[in-house]
Amino acid sequence: MSVDNPRGRQAVEVSTVFTVLAAITVGLRLYTRFFLVRCPGIEDYGIVLAMVRRFLGHHRFSLNKLRYALSA
Repeated sequence: MSVDNPRGRQAVEVSTVFTVLAAITVGLRLYTRFFLVRCPGIEDYGIVLAMVRRFLGHHRFSLNKLRYALSA
């Protein structure tokens, strides 16, 4: 990442923090639905799919920021 663009780094850091918070929240929900209630719904599988896509998208976004030093 370019030293001239601290906002790009800040954007990646904020995005990472919120992605981790979302993963924790989704993990707790899935644990509750699958193990405590034992009644997962179709929406739970959709949440898993969305989180997988989010992690892949976040990874790609971070790599592009590093590779091309994109400005925010």
